[in-house]
Amino acid sequence: MIRMFAALIMGAILAVSACSEDAQSETSLVNQEADGIAAASLARDSWVVDKNESHLSFVAIQTGDEFTGEFESFDATIHFDPANLDESNINVSIELKSVQSGDRQRDSGLRGRDWFDTKTYPLARFVSDEIVAVDGDLYEAHGTLEMRGVTKDVVLPFSLVIDNGVAKANGELALIRTDYGVGQGEWASDLWVGFEVKVVVEILAHLSP
Repeated sequence: MIRMFAALIMGAILAVSACSEDAQSETSLVNQEADGIAAASLARDSWVVDKNESHLSFVAIQTGDEFTGEFESFDATIHFDPANLDESNINVSIELKSVQSGDRQRDSGLRGRDWFDTKTYPLARFVSDEIVAVDGDLYEAHGTLEMRGVTKDVVLPFSLVIDNGVAKANGELALIRTDYGVGQGEWASDLWVGFEVKVVVEILAHLSP
């Protein structure tokens, strides 16, 4: 009788141990699968900007004539998944001294203290805190733009087409330059340079491997 009782206890212990090992194995497999999904998600929505095919430019009015400037140096970190906009974000840093507008004297002035003041404020930054689907391939990036020590909320509307791991985005944003202190002294009025500046974004990016 004692031997039978001991055998029953030993059998129960072995059964519990086997169940525990099976549960641990199943949990490990679930964790591995979750890690794999997370890694795949990160790889899926991370994008590398093609600097040769991407442009950050602006259009302004000087003495009644339109001119275009471009920032030739910028960095962008982009995580974007149309199916997971809550985890998508955009972070762009623009080197203001890289401005080129086709006129050496004007470019020198733009880098100076009255305009971008690049020695004091070398970078402008756009950081999104929300990306919203509008209609079809149209989106809005809600975030902040910082320039010359001034940070303001902005909304950047943009279109986006993704095809075979290549993303093409185009957007425009209208700004009032004096809201950011761009244009001091004699340039603080719109007598020579208009207040409104149109920022043009053209981005080509590749899916991160």
